Amino acid sequence: RKNGSRVVLNTLPPCSETLLLARHAREKFGDQSPGARIERANEIIRNIAAATGSELFDLNALVAASGDPDAASSLLRNQANAKMDDGVHLRKEGYELWAEKLMALPAVSSLPADGMIVCLGDSLTYGAGMTGAGTSSGDTMPGCLRRLIEMKERK
Repeated sequence: RKNGSRVVLNTLPPCSETLLLARHAREKFGDQSPGARIERANEIIRNIAAATGSELFDLNALVAASGDPDAASSLLRNQANAKMDDGVHLRKEGYELWAEKLMALPAVSSLPADGMIVCLGDSLTYGAGMTGAGTSSGDTMPGCLRRLIEMKERK
């Protein structure tokens, strides 16, 4: 912030507990379900955003709005929409929508043409399993965001 950086925090998306627990032992989550742990983490993220004056993007609400995490309409990859037992990572449409909604935030939309965006996160931000994973190209959220910024600059 001392150098003028703007911070946008994202909540964690929901998951398909069925698919997640098929890959990871329930004991790893302690006395809470994965969903309850996500809710608690999101409460912490919201509190940090409020305490620091950071902009908050509710990725949880965006993904939850796509419906049942095991349905074809879900933004989460699953058997019905990606022929895989994932339930945690987004499919291409999810990354595109995430980037589109981020572009609408003042902290992102008001960046100067020569501004820089740094995306810090986990395997979701990394784009695990997507074309361009770990880069700002391809079908990752940083890749989708980059394309939107480039289109905005051309206008």
